[in-house]
Amino acid sequence: MIVAAVLFWLCFAALAWTHVLYPLAARVLAVVRTRPIRTDDAVFPTVTLIVTAHDEEPVIERRLANLQALDYPADRVELVVTSDNSTDRTDELAEAAGARVIRNPRGGKVAAQNNAVRQTTGEIVAFSDANSTWAPDALRRLVRNFADPKVAYACGRLNIQSEDGRNKEGVYWRYELALRADESRLDSVTGGNGSIYAVRREDYVEVDPRFGHDLSLPYLMVQRGRRAVYEPEANAFEKATPTNEDEYRRKVRMFEHCWAIVLEGKMLRRLRPLYLLEVLSHRHLRYASGVLHVLLLGLNIALLGQGTVYAVTLGLQLGLLLAALVGVGIARYYVLVSWATVVALVNYLRRGVPTTWEPAEGTRVNRAADVAIAGTVLVAASPLIGLAALAAKLEDRGPMLYRQTRVGKNGVDFELLKLRTMVVGAETMGAGYAIDEGDSRITRAGRILRRLSLDELPQLWNVIRGDMSVIGPRPTLRYQVERYNASQARRLDVKPGITGWAQVHGRASLPWAERIELDVWYVEHRSAWLDLKILAKTPLALFSGTYRGATGGWRA
Repeated sequence: MIVAAVLFWLCFAALAWTHVLYPLAARVLAVVRTRPIRTDDAVFPTVTLIVTAHDEEPVIERRLANLQALDYPADRVELVVTSDNSTDRTDELAEAAGARVIRNPRGGKVAAQNNAVRQTTGEIVAFSDANSTWAPDALRRLVRNFADPKVAYACGRLNIQSEDGRNKEGVYWRYELALRADESRLDSVTGGNGSIYAVRREDYVEVDPRFGHDLSLPYLMVQRGRRAVYEPEANAFEKATPTNEDEYRRKVRMFEHCWAIVLEGKMLRRLRPLYLLEVLSHRHLRYASGVLHVLLLGLNIALLGQGTVYAVTLGLQLGLLLAALVGVGIARYYVLVSWATVVALVNYLRRGVPTTWEPAEGTRVNRAADVAIAGTVLVAASPLIGLAALAAKLEDRGPMLYRQTRVGKNGVDFELLKLRTMVVGAETMGAGYAIDEGDSRITRAGRILRRLSLDELPQLWNVIRGDMSVIGPRPTLRYQVERYNASQARRLDVKPGITGWAQVHGRASLPWAERIELDVWYVEHRSAWLDLKILAKTPLALFSGTYRGATGGWRA
């Protein structure tokens, strides 16, 4: 337990430092040792203003009109749209609006940006997204920072708005902007944003197309002895993502690129000591937050009974998850963003990072999340699984595991694993596949395992193998599937799960038809947030009815 306790407090300290102590330290240091930036509002260098676009027909005209109205000498700005193989009227509309269009084969945002920089000549290269707008003075405020010869990169302030134009910045975003400002005053920012930023042409670096500019350009500038700064008066505006699930998907995509940079981008080379501390504190530890939280929770459970402090910390962690579940804004956002870092890491390790992306078809916690959850729980629960398996073996010397063919996604059979809780050959005796409360075929050890659902734990291996998901309809037998009507068969559109919407609404105490109806509802409404709700409710469901019997079962 000593090792577990040490790891627990290391995880706790890392999370406390990256989220609380480091921002406080940065604020204090920024006050006592500000590194000034020399600015000049009277200097107007030539600017190439690049908008990257892929199928942006609905917004490209409005975007270009906004940029053409900027308070900056028109003869000092070259407006360029670099098109990543747009298949709609984006290119045509951009040319009609007066922009220079550079057409590229589909290669992703960074590849299109690199090609545009090669074909242009402005002293300063500014970048923006097609879905943002700039304040009239944004470009002037942004480029004034380049009057300081040490500045190679400058990013502006992204303002998040609702559909009616009202400010929709949450506490977390304001916290991030404040930390960005403090880092800029100390030395350099550790990350920018794609809506508004600029680079001195002589300092521009063609980065790996998988990396993106937001995280890679700032540290690359510092590695070259330059500065990357934040200009809070250069304002850009974007609409907020419609739902938390949309924001979750966006964060997963973003963090995949971040993990690629952290693990492959050689971020820590040739950095000034203070900036090295910034990168480790704000980027490396922040991206590891999700993993640290998973470890903290697992270690906390293992340490219960070792002191009151561990009961308190577990209560705090469960309180955070409960607050997220009931919709407390900052808690929900924090949990989703932290979990997105875990999913993104697994995605990166499994398949790398694509240079292009298409909108995801669903918002459900995906395969990467399944592997992360199942792997973590399987490791944490392995001693318990071993003891339960031993109990099953000692009772009647039969096999520890029970293997049964079940029907998975799209009607494909797979072998389900469970700890054996009944006598050998039970399916050929008595009620067959139906199980009644007090069923004489259930062993003494099996009654305890079924009461606590411990017999289901080996299915974590089914999840890792890809047969099942953590969340989904429970897998059923072939003869049951053959009786489905067309509507009920929709429950086969997703992988079966260890827990699911029906399980947290009564499990096997519900009539069979009602359980299927709940499963079909889940298939039609599944999302990342719904999956999190199911996970949070599952512990309570463990103590609901387990036996099918005459009311809830499906007898052959």
